Amino acid sequence: MYNPSEVGELDDPIENFWEFSRAKHGVGAMSNLYRWYALGRVHPRLNSPFWRGFRAIDSAINGAQDAALWTNVFKVNVNGSVMKNCKAAEVAALQRAQKGLLAEEIAILNPDVVVFFSGPRYEASLRCEFPDMRISPLSRRVPASAVGVVRAAGLPVRTIRTYHPEYLQRSRQLGLLSVISRWAELCPQPAIGASQTHAVNQHPDSEIGAPKPRRR
Repeated sequence: MYNPSEVGELDDPIENFWEFSRAKHGVGAMSNLYRWYALGRVHPRLNSPFWRGFRAIDSAINGAQDAALWTNVFKVNVNGSVMKNCKAAEVAALQRAQKGLLAEEIAILNPDVVVFFSGPRYEASLRCEFPDMRISPLSRRVPASAVGVVRAAGLPVRTIRTYHPEYLQRSRQLGLLSVISRWAELCPQPAIGASQTHAVNQHPDSEIGAPKPRRR
């Protein structure tokens, strides 16, 4: 929910997509909200495991604060989680409605690193965007369901999938974020250009984000 009073504005609150689509300055209002939000850093009650994990990946890979970008697998929220609260037919309808959007976002950003905080539960939704997607274990000691290297047309060589940081925290696997960061640093990279990271997120069983370029 966007409450303009929290950022010193006088506009009406935006509680759902319909109100966002009707708002006179909807995009600007949401930009103001996220600037105030500061990725959960400034406001302790909003500093969720996802944002802590996201910032940790961002800092480790990019070496800078707020150098990453993020997005969601599903572009709408259904009472907290599409997968938990929608029937199979409804999930399929959402997949059809947004087909190509995630792939286009990544194509426009052209990142060198993509991290899917989505876990295996959202694999079918990712395949709607990347039909030729293949996922293999990062190492023999860690199953692909926990940390998997992702290969697909439209994704950079350094693309990986793991669980949502909230689940990693609950299952005491937050150390996997360090494993991912080291892998991203050591994995072969493009010979020319800056490094850029992108992360994708959803619910505690799925989330996305991405860091901005870092000169090497």
